Amino acid sequence: MLTKDERFMERETILHWDAHKDIVNIFTASPAMKRKVERAGHRVKKASTIKGREVGWFFLIPYRMLSWSVRPRKTGPRRHSFGVKKGG
Repeated sequence: MLTKDERFMERETILHWDAHKDIVNIFTASPAMKRKVERAGHRVKKASTIKGREVGWFFLIPYRMLSWSVRPRKTGPRRHSFGVKKGG
């Protein structure tokens, strides 16, 4: 069972890339995003831990494998989406 602090921990995902390089650095604190990137065939390069428990994951993926979009707002809050293509 998760503690109150664990339930309200950050779930951010950060993408970082340089226009002159072919590698995208991804950090995520979201278990759902971690699973999504792993399902696309990419492996965790490094894990961030607190008290021995994994709380964040780092990935390096080729830029050509990144798919990113922002959908126009229909109603309610704006939805942002990005995905990782399968393959090497």
